[in-house]
Amino acid sequence: MSSTKRIAIFVLYNKNGKLTKDVEYLIHCLREIVNKLIIVVNGKLEEFEKLNMVADYLIIRKNKGFDAGAYKSALFNDTVYEMIMECEEMVFCNDTFYGPFISFKEILKKMETTKADFWGINLSDNGVLTFIQSYFMLFKRRVWESGDLKLFFETMIDEDVLDFNQVLFKFERGLFDFLIKRNYKYDALNLQRYHIYNAVDGSICYENLPLLKKKVFSEKFYVREKMLNALHYIDENYDYDLNLILEDIKERYSIVLDYDTIKRHKILIRSDKLWSVRSGREAVALFAEHYDNIFIYGAGKFGKLVKEFIGEKKVAGYIVSDGKKEMEFLDNIPVYEVSQLKEKEVPIIVALNEKNRKQVEDSVYGFKNKIYFGLTENDEKDG
Repeated sequence: MSSTKRIAIFVLYNKNGKLTKDVEYLIHCLREIVNKLIIVVNGKLEEFEKLNMVADYLIIRKNKGFDAGAYKSALFNDTVYEMIMECEEMVFCNDTFYGPFISFKEILKKMETTKADFWGINLSDNGVLTFIQSYFMLFKRRVWESGDLKLFFETMIDEDVLDFNQVLFKFERGLFDFLIKRNYKYDALNLQRYHIYNAVDGSICYENLPLLKKKVFSEKFYVREKMLNALHYIDENYDYDLNLILEDIKERYSIVLDYDTIKRHKILIRSDKLWSVRSGREAVALFAEHYDNIFIYGAGKFGKLVKEFIGEKKVAGYIVSDGKKEMEFLDNIPVYEVSQLKEKEVPIIVALNEKNRKQVEDSVYGFKNKIYFGLTENDEKDG
């Protein structure tokens, strides 16, 4: 463990009151990166003794207010808050995912250079709503030392609410907006370009999201072919026991998947599933913070708009389709045909309207660091 003193508040819920093996593994991984581990159980649980062995403090509560209510109960517990005040970083984590497929130590290492006051694993930005998904979030000390974190939970979160969507909106979206308005900087390991539910195989196979949300196996989202793609990739690329997933989905969703079937499965998806999620200004700006010498695919009004909000110094060139190049420079920035870019690692922002974007899918296939700027209706009207 690094010298950074860190505490985690972990929230778990199981409708059958069971401590499943995948959750035990998740707790073990979390324990490796923290000095103090607070576990909050929403509802009933049969095996408290196992939690007592790994937790520094255990809270048992009714499943009201869901995760938000659980975090609030911990933050306003005097004993827990004393522990928090001794630490430099705090993690919020829940049990809504399988994984992590890489260690939390590795995830922390990937994020060690960030200047953000808080960050998460996945940033969702569809051009309308921007927020960090709340299943894993890390906060630096000044976020709670200022009193702002407690203020949010005190004024915005009712721990007795039973409406899940109301709690989700006020907590996940609300906390992000609350902190941004107070000028806290954010970051994310993953800038979501593949929807973690609707394009789960894209998020796992091409975006390398190091976890799998449990809800992808629900009736609303489950697509067998996509799950076989994702599970095969996990089995081939990570040291993670797939049986942890297979046992839980059988119990939780009555889905039976055979390991041999997963092992033999051939992945038949291609990375143009990238386009299942549009990214708004926030995600594209954050993408640009991680790179220099960025190429913008599109030399029209959308490309120029991207250049303006990421900054001209970041732009290495505009890209146009082969045979479409009409000038050598645009606004003193060089223009390239896509075939001129031989290096497939270069960062690319695709800034085209829906019609033109579909026409270039094959051209950008193979470029690994790319994001699609999805404009809102207001953006398009403003030009």
